[in-house]
Amino acid sequence: MIKKNDFIELEFSGYLIDGKMFDTNNEQIAKENNLDIKNPEKIICVGQHFLVKGFDNTLINKEIGKECMIELTPK
Repeated sequence: MIKKNDFIELEFSGYLIDGKMFDTNNEQIAKENNLDIKNPEKIICVGQHFLVKGFDNTLINKEIGKECMIELTPK
């Protein structure tokens, strides 16, 4: 299980409700979706604000190596 302050390698893609991708840290996926993303971070420290708060907090207690889907509000 992932704990606060763990360093993890994370790959993510963010989509709007209409299905349009707005962010990813996968350069190939970014290119395929016409997103201008260069040298994205993949190693983060959980709970240390490397990501937006809701995203960061959702990682705590997730199983390592498992894909998951989360939904965040604009807050």
